[in-house]
This record gives sequence, structure tokens and C-alpha cells, in this order.
Amino acid sequence: MVLEWPATREDNMNGMRTWILAGVAVATASVAAPAAEAKGEPKGLPRCIEAQLKSGDAGAVYGFHGMRIAGAADRYFEKLGTPHAGDIRGVKKMEAAENPPGEWNTYEIDLDGGTLIVRVNGRKVNEATGCETLPGPIALQSEGGEIHFRKVVLDSK
Repeated sequence: MVLEWPATREDNMNGMRTWILAGVAVATASVAAPAAEAKGEPKGLPRCIEAQLKSGDAGAVYGFHGMRIAGAADRYFEKLGTPHAGDIRGVKKMEAAENPPGEWNTYEIDLDGGTLIVRVNGRKVNEATGCETLPGPIALQSEGGEIHFRKVVLDSK
């Protein structure tokens, strides 16, 4: 998947929730959080892998509600039992590659087997391994502010 989004100010919580399978962003059958879904309340984050677009954190990847994801030991982290995302596993980005606020960025997300590669403006900023893959809908998301996307391209291998 390739898309463009404009860089924003660092205090803006713009982000993209995306679910990955074979180079295409996908999610489980439902985008409701598992615990809320069981109660009929679509709250919190869905069970997914997210490629983050939050200003200053673009390229980080997170697995919510126990989604399997791994990466280099110095960038891998876990936060277990969170109220809205359950068990979170993540891999911090290797480097920053975002353009200054107001300029457009290019985001490339590719999953081949269980290896997820994320590029920002042509630079490889993350690699996660052992990623769980599930079929489902594509979701582009922003929390806390307006975001725009253009030139969204899905490419299956």
C-alpha cells in the first residue's frame, strides 16, 4: 500500500490505523475492540496492526489486543492490559523521515510473509517480523484532528 499525507504539527494527534496483509492494509472482520464488541459497544481500538502516522512517530508499528508482532530487541516494546487496546506490542521506528509541517509525505507499507516494511519518503524507517496476518477491511484513521490522504494505491503481490 502506498499513500500520501501532509505533515502536521507535533501536538496534533493525527494518525492512521491500518491493518496489514501481503502488502495491503487489512483488518479483522470487525473494527470494534474485542471487549467492547462482546458487549455490543464499539469502543476503543480494534484488534489490528497499526502503521502509525502521528506527527513525530510516523513509521512506528503497533499490534493491539494481542496481535503478534516482533522486531529488533532495542526497538521492541510491550504494554500489557491497557483499557482500550488490551495487550500492545510494538516496534519503534528506526529514524525520523517526515517532511516539515505543511509538506506532503509518502508512506509505503509492505508485508511479505510475516515481515512488515514501512518506508516514509522513500526511506526505510521500520521492519517488524512475525506479524500476524488476518483478512479484513482497510481502515485509514485519524484521532484528535483532521487528516487528508491522496494517491492511495493498493498493490497485491
